[in-house]
Amino acid sequence: MPKNCQFEQVILPARSAALYTLSQSWVRVAIGHARCEVRPWPGRTACGTAAENRERGGRMGLVYFADDDFDARALVKGYLALDGHAVECFECGEALLGAFLQNPCDLVILDVMMPGADGLEILKRLRAVSDVPVIMLTAKNEEEDCVCGFSRGADDYIGKPFRPILLRGKVHALLSRARLSTEERPSSPLAKDLQCGNLRSEAGGKLFFVGSRPLALTPLERSYLRLMMENFDAPVSREGALERVWGLKEQGSRVVDETNRRVRMKLVELGSTVALESIWGFGYVLKAREK
Repeated sequence: MPKNCQFEQVILPARSAALYTLSQSWVRVAIGHARCEVRPWPGRTACGTAAENRERGGRMGLVYFADDDFDARALVKGYLALDGHAVECFECGEALLGAFLQNPCDLVILDVMMPGADGLEILKRLRAVSDVPVIMLTAKNEEEDCVCGFSRGADDYIGKPFRPILLRGKVHALLSRARLSTEERPSSPLAKDLQCGNLRSEAGGKLFFVGSRPLALTPLERSYLRLMMENFDAPVSREGALERVWGLKEQGSRVVDETNRRVRMKLVELGSTVALESIWGFGYVLKAREK
């Protein structure tokens, strides 16, 4: 895709009508013909590498989205364009993975049900080479899909049909958190090393060790574990973790539970002397493992 292209005009089938007008100049939808125009914010371009988008600053990011449904691709691309994100869409997961290997992006959105390799398989392959933030879309919205996605390293999920404003919020939160985990902040408290039992956090929360063994974590898992280490022996509520790590105020989300489960298993596998324990009806606490 050329680096300085403008956002394409998106024509949606009649069944995708009934969108609403946003800021007049940016999105216009004629309900009868379902014509959707998407324009970039002034002074911003639609495409480029992830590094080039980060250099422009702000909330912009390069997002890859795979879904075999044209309507879904058009809607996601259009709504994320409102925030200035560059979005490349793919009809299948294999195409997305190929593009990622050539030009890594800032965030990936994968539909679970796709022809060929499904979203869960593509997620597994992505995690073998990168810890890029990943959001899973599932039409079923069944627990087993969500749990399977989280177990393979997904950072969040959204069930179809979904509210575009929720997707935009999740994309913003994940991009912001990923950038915080990679930026150098020498004067920040995050730059301090932490030690809890034989669990150690170094380089401002970028590196984790259990004894002398490195602990492999995704960016959001690092942020979550760092939060729990900062509050060692003190309970942290689900809502508090969701807001501080994901930047969300969403009721009923299981993302904290699944993240905690994954991190807890990784600590057990490496023989950590501290453990993440559940506090029924409230949240979690990191404390010394009971002998």
